[in-house]
Amino acid sequence: MKIKVLINLAFFYFAYGCWLPLMISFPFTPSRFWLSLALWSTLSGFSVWGQNVPLSTAEKTSQPSPYVQEYEKLREAQQLYREAVAKHDSTLLSEACYLLSKRYKTLGDLVTSEKWAIQSLRIREGAGPSNELGKLYIQLSGNCMASSRYQEAYVYAHRALTTFQAIRSERGLMGAYSMLAGVHSLDTASKITLKNKSFFLSLDSTFYYHKLAEQIALKQNDLKELSMIYVAVAAAWQQRDIKRSIPYLKSALAFFTTNKVYHSVVGVQIALANAYRATGQIQRAGRLLAQAKHTFYRHNLAHYYLLGDLETAYARLYQQTGRSNQAILHLEKAHEIQTKALKQDRDGAISRLGLVYGIEQKEAQLKKQQHQIALSKEKLRSQRQISVAAFLLATLTAMMCSVFFYYNRKNQRISRQNAELVKEQNHRVKNNLQVISSLLSLQAKRLSDPGARLAVEESQLRVQAIAMLHRQLYNGNKLIEVDVTAFIPDIVNGVFQVYGFDPRIAQYTLSPFWLHVDKAVPLGLIINELTTNACKYAFTDHPNASLTITCYQKDAVVCLQVADNGPGFTHLS
Repeated sequence: MKIKVLINLAFFYFAYGCWLPLMISFPFTPSRFWLSLALWSTLSGFSVWGQNVPLSTAEKTSQPSPYVQEYEKLREAQQLYREAVAKHDSTLLSEACYLLSKRYKTLGDLVTSEKWAIQSLRIREGAGPSNELGKLYIQLSGNCMASSRYQEAYVYAHRALTTFQAIRSERGLMGAYSMLAGVHSLDTASKITLKNKSFFLSLDSTFYYHKLAEQIALKQNDLKELSMIYVAVAAAWQQRDIKRSIPYLKSALAFFTTNKVYHSVVGVQIALANAYRATGQIQRAGRLLAQAKHTFYRHNLAHYYLLGDLETAYARLYQQTGRSNQAILHLEKAHEIQTKALKQDRDGAISRLGLVYGIEQKEAQLKKQQHQIALSKEKLRSQRQISVAAFLLATLTAMMCSVFFYYNRKNQRISRQNAELVKEQNHRVKNNLQVISSLLSLQAKRLSDPGARLAVEESQLRVQAIAMLHRQLYNGNKLIEVDVTAFIPDIVNGVFQVYGFDPRIAQYTLSPFWLHVDKAVPLGLIINELTTNACKYAFTDHPNASLTITCYQKDAVVCLQVADNGPGFTHLS
């Protein structure tokens, strides 16, 4: 595991610091095209240097595509993202977005990689400077460099530098310095604008930042990082003075050889051989290429792109020494290797497309199932809510009915008690009036004066009229209202009984209606007075006495008419 990480890191720096400047410095050939493709794959996080396919059996051996493992990692990152969304965990969500960015970068999809990195960045930036934030800035800077957006790459690298300075992370600062050096070494004609200051990229800045990174690596005694820095410094010197790159390549080669990082050993040997060849040291260049070829086959590295570069280096060496036939032979081998590499890339692309299609189908099916599950859950939740609401409504209704029933029973009980009290009151008033009437009757019998006796008897009739009213109230269905059709005949019959007249002489025309007690009392007294007056003055010595009483209600007015057939008034002259 350590060697694999070491290989990836070594070739990351090697790609940025050495091979890409070589591709710029020397004429373009098909071999360099595929070498550039391999290096960009390294920059995107997937080390193409790790594909060990024996050349002699490459066409017969069927191995799984290297992208299968990467897509498995992509699915794991996607699952982590879904879990983070479900848990509403912003820290976990940021980490998932960062992993998705790395996975898509590994698969060569820089656009999607940058999208996820920016999404993670939006979460991380709000939390302030951190090691994770600096790593995001470096990743975005690498994406921009791979897309030839050098100004954006510089901005992100500078932000990484500021972030690591804030948290005082020396290892982070070393990465930021190396990234800034890589930006300056890739395009010396670009103009950078930062905080309203404009300046051009330059190799001097490349050496400056490499020097800062080298100081940190020496301080921490990190020989691995130091070797990678030396490879990058050598690449920078190859653009200005290729002879000065040789010591750095030798230092890096010594480290890779000691630690048995054979892919890096072969790559540095080829780069060193090209440097010797460019400075006229043909024999040294030949020995290094022979050593590189021996290491390549002895350790069964057998990688198409690395071997293609080895054959191309031989072709240039023979071309420079005038051995054209051998140069052509090696160029043909390089072309054959490039063809096989192209075929392998084509098969890998087809396999990758198949994987993508399969994953998309599975994801679409999973989304459909999740949508159906979500709908079912929503329906179930709605049903539960409706059931709970119905239960609560039924409970509330039952409680309200209980309260209403309780207060209704209480009101009924109070109403019955009040009715009994009113009836009892009316009964007692009637009895009291009856007692008063009896006392007046006894008093009238004791009087010898006819006038006084008549006055007492009239008072007795008035009391009886009121007593009859309360008797009607006590015997009737209503407590404070009397039936006029029964109340008026009772009063008239009572007066006729006192004066000894036959009740049948009275004729009634009465409309049926109920009258309130407040109005019934004065009405009863009026009828009592009129009937008494008729008995005293109209019916005396009258052979056919007759009394007509009419009573009806019009709107809110009670109309009463009492008429007798007496002689009438005597007119005085």
